[in-house]
Amino acid sequence: GDDGFWGRHQPRGQAPTANEAIGIAIPDRSTLRTRMVAEYATTLEITNIRTIFKLLRICGRMEEVLDGYDERIIKQVIHSACLFGFALHQPTEAPPIETILKHRAYADLFGEPKERTPKETQDAELLRRYGFLTADDLDLVVFENIRSGFYDEVAIRREADVMAGRLALQDQDA
Repeated sequence: GDDGFWGRHQPRGQAPTANEAIGIAIPDRSTLRTRMVAEYATTLEITNIRTIFKLLRICGRMEEVLDGYDERIIKQVIHSACLFGFALHQPTEAPPIETILKHRAYADLFGEPKERTPKETQDAELLRRYGFLTADDLDLVVFENIRSGFYDEVAIRREADVMAGRLALQDQDA
């Protein structure tokens, strides 16, 4: 019998690569959300199709909450949500949540760089490649909502409003 897609394309017992998994989970990339989730999942090298579907759902929910906000805010939220979703749903593959929340991009430039385990070095390198600098208040509320599974729209919009104010000031200066 024909065992469908996996039988045809996949050597038995071999997990899909990130590109294959993302290709299956996100065949259509005609929206900002699908393009971004595909790009971010690729950078994070997510091979678990279920995780990718979860990220699409999480980001869809965040997009609904932030409908009408500056695209830069939506992009930041999707960027952070993909990282947090990966860490929460695949804790053995992703950098630990504590590492992400405490991450400071330039921490090693100041003071003594502390001895890192190979895993810590790998995690720091992934966060650098992913372009995750540091968790701000908007990121923290996004994380809390993903972790609890309850979307507190008021709290998310409150932090998005703060960010919108900051962007407006930056745009004036520019």
